[in-house]
Amino acid sequence: MALAPHVAGSSAPTPSPPQQDHDVLGATHPCVQLVAVRDILRANALAPGPITFGPSGLTVIYGGNAAGKSGVARILKKACHAQEPGARILPNVFEPDPGQPASATIDFLVDGEAKSHRWIDGQAKSQFLRAVNVFDSRCAAVRIEKASIVAYTPRILQLFRELALVVDRVAEGLKEEKAALGNQPASLASLNLDNTTEAGQFVANLSAKSSVDELETTCRFDNHDRERILSLNRALADDPEKRAFSEEARARRMQRLDEAVKSTVGLLDDIGSSNVQNALDTRNSAREAAEVARKAFEGNSDLAGVGSKAWRSLWESARKFSEMHAYANEPFPVTRSGAVCVLCQQKLSPEAGSRLVSFESFVKAEVQREADDAELELATAIEAVQLVQLPKSVTAEVREAGILGSPEGEAVRRFLIIAKMRRRYLLALTRKQKALHCPDLPSIPNLAAVRDGSGKKRSV
Repeated sequence: MALAPHVAGSSAPTPSPPQQDHDVLGATHPCVQLVAVRDILRANALAPGPITFGPSGLTVIYGGNAAGKSGVARILKKACHAQEPGARILPNVFEPDPGQPASATIDFLVDGEAKSHRWIDGQAKSQFLRAVNVFDSRCAAVRIEKASIVAYTPRILQLFRELALVVDRVAEGLKEEKAALGNQPASLASLNLDNTTEAGQFVANLSAKSSVDELETTCRFDNHDRERILSLNRALADDPEKRAFSEEARARRMQRLDEAVKSTVGLLDDIGSSNVQNALDTRNSAREAAEVARKAFEGNSDLAGVGSKAWRSLWESARKFSEMHAYANEPFPVTRSGAVCVLCQQKLSPEAGSRLVSFESFVKAEVQREADDAELELATAIEAVQLVQLPKSVTAEVREAGILGSPEGEAVRRFLIIAKMRRRYLLALTRKQKALHCPDLPSIPNLAAVRDGSGKKRSV
């Protein structure tokens, strides 16, 4: 499509070849190009540099807040030409004031010849650097907000204005041609279809002999095609790295759910619950039998509490002292003639020796040993139940695994919630707290199907 008619009406314009006087500096001024700013001293918190500029094109200086972009602009505004050069450049506010002005060395080219200028804030500028114009928002504010008289428009600005008018005329012409085209169908050749594809082969073989039915069948667009396009767009928009990270996180959550379910087997299922309740019943029966024996034993003593837990702790300490220190080579209690009581440090009378023997017989009695074994067995069972790793929030864990709402996800969620209820029931039972009925634990969910993704419904 020819664009020339849109530039100057019905006839094409005659271009004017570029001339040297089109340059804003004119033919009598040298070409000045910035090369670098280096050896920066006492200018805000800027490092010494260097900051380099490309020999041609556009140089972009970028960075976060406080990176030093504005500081570089302040140096150029003071060293070159700017309508608003700004006030004195301050030193680093976090360091003592050196009392000296900011300075820097500016490298530049004058008609290709390398030159340098040591710029010092407040002193005379280089005559060559005056040819470099620096423009920022503060300079713009001077032109917009303050009164100023512009005697002429520089040629370079006039060129931009004329270029903008040309672009507008071209845009209007394109709109008119587009409206004139209306709803005319695009050429099939412009589609550039691959001949190896089904669509490409159809277009390549399309002719006047092609049947209308074949054309309608090929051009039919149904829901399957629409879903395929959506699927392709999702695949193209998908970030493989983020996808891999998401799948790894999901796998870890699935692993936690798997471990939580497996940890309940043998501990919170019917067998495990029965084991805890049997251990509790055995402990209670053994404790009652030991208490009956202790009371009978206490009845033959002049002191209350004989046979109690505190008394037994004292007795075990006396045995250890006797076997390790006092009578290391003799069985406890030592009641021979001349022996001394390890508790009261007095010689034993026959009656006192007999009492010590009866104490030891009570401690080693079968009923007491059974009570101790039952207590230890129950404590072991309770500790195992307490250590079962179950999620604090089952629903949140299932949701983060991406299976909330699927049949398998609901099975896992229900299983773990009831497992937590059963653990709470067993612990309350062993602590003599009020406990409700023991809920029935459902069958173990099909975790293999969940891990493989069968029947899965992703939650959003």
